[in-house]
Amino acid sequence: MNERKKNFLELGRGAMLERFDYELDRVVDNILDPNTPANKPRKITMEITLLPDADRQYISYSVVVKPKPQPTNPIAGATAVMPNGDGGVQLVEMTPQIPGQYGIYGEEQQAPDVIQIRRQA
Repeated sequence: MNERKKNFLELGRGAMLERFDYELDRVVDNILDPNTPANKPRKITMEITLLPDADRQYISYSVVVKPKPQPTNPIAGATAVMPNGDGGVQLVEMTPQIPGQYGIYGEEQQAPDVIQIRRQA
């Protein structure tokens, strides 16, 4: 009998290794995402719980694979708080140029986004 010694992670018909590979794919996608920091670490943790019965004849196990990817980079901007003419206020997104002005490459600066703020009573 020339059987290869099994590894614990191969139990469950290989589901543990499959789950690890699944999470590894997700973490690598996170690394390749240009919206995440390039040089921050990512982690994958496998938490294995072993629970023997009272007679120590059987051991139940559960495995949780926890990825820890990096969050996406923050999106920054600025708004100006301005009166809206109805006694309320509005937020006007700040833009790098005056709306309607042409940039160096011939593109016209779009009008900024405006958000109306409802006043609470």
